[in-house]
Amino acid sequence: MALRIILADDHKIVRESFRALLDADPAFEVIADVGDGDAAVKAALSLKPDVIIMDMTMPNLDGTAATRRILAQLPATRILALSMHSNPQFIATMLNAGAAGYVLKSCQAKDLIAAIRMVAAGKTYLSPGIKRPTTSIIPLPGSLTTPLSRLSDREREVLKLIGDGYETQEIADSLMKDGYNADSLHGDLSQTQRDSVMNRFRTRNLQMLVATDVAARGIDVTDLTHIINYNLPDDIEHYTHRSGRTGRAGKSGISIVIINLKEHFRIKQIEKQIGKKFEQVKIPTGKEVCNRQLLHLVEKLKNTEIKHKEIEEFLPAVYEKLKPLSKEDIIARFISTEFNRFLSYYSRAADINVEMRKEVSRPERKSSGSGSSSGSVRLFINLGQMEKFNDRSLRTYLSDAANIPNL
Repeated sequence: MALRIILADDHKIVRESFRALLDADPAFEVIADVGDGDAAVKAALSLKPDVIIMDMTMPNLDGTAATRRILAQLPATRILALSMHSNPQFIATMLNAGAAGYVLKSCQAKDLIAAIRMVAAGKTYLSPGIKRPTTSIIPLPGSLTTPLSRLSDREREVLKLIGDGYETQEIADSLMKDGYNADSLHGDLSQTQRDSVMNRFRTRNLQMLVATDVAARGIDVTDLTHIINYNLPDDIEHYTHRSGRTGRAGKSGISIVIINLKEHFRIKQIEKQIGKKFEQVKIPTGKEVCNRQLLHLVEKLKNTEIKHKEIEEFLPAVYEKLKPLSKEDIIARFISTEFNRFLSYYSRAADINVEMRKEVSRPERKSSGSGSSSGSVRLFINLGQMEKFNDRSLRTYLSDAANIPNL
């Protein structure tokens, strides 16, 4: 019996190409092709396919959210993620959502056929050259939102955080749990929910907005002070689209990128295209955050409007209570009352920055012998095309295992 397949991709030419490929093989039957995530969910629940080829980036509902919805009701369905992105966090996002495989759009036809057969057989498939992610996208100590928390504590103005392909709701929930005024914008929201979130953000009743690239495209908010790129997009044009929102119509703003060591070389690529230099700065330390917050509190106290008539009748009792205390004691106790949360939160905060290593010149390779006078050793690895292991796979493995950037 032929495998029943649904194609989900927002580009019609991609769907038509895949359909033509699969229709030529009697082992496959394409029962539907759809152009957005919401339609993919409806088609899946109605037709109950064996396999769904799911694009990650689609309108109305992204591939990750659609995958979760489908598997919640059809756990036996096998979903094969389709994407142009080889970035580890994209892969991790889809696999964590329940996808059985991850195929790059640059793959060969035979790879797609092999991927469908493998996931249908209950196995996991990853395109050649990529491997299952085992680490967080930001390899820094602390929780998932530690860098975001420190940046938001350091900069008390309106922030807009963009998490591309990451679980925006999870990040927003974590920030809200820690007491931050945050919310999320993603393809899993209804239009009513989206309008509510955007209205709060436009009226400055929301400090931070965590949004996917797709959801952020329709955002029209003036005077954004910060864009925080939680990761670098594969397409440089996506970066300029994100960050252009801080400088719209001659306005000024700051675009921040949180990167890991392996993404350092991509900064140079972006600098070359946009014609501007990045300034390397560090995530604020706990002490720096506390200092900024303390000054913010003092400034707020200094600028507080005093309504003399309204409080006049209460002041004598207050003066009597505070009579035993000196002016310095009153100031210290007031600051402590308002500031203890930050002091407690950051009292043992570690420095989560990592130093960028300077590139060192490599010694010249010697053309003969299994070793050299410097003690180097030549190793032969008995892996190759049959195991889908090539020079790129080896460099990636060694880079991850030995923490060697730009290998």
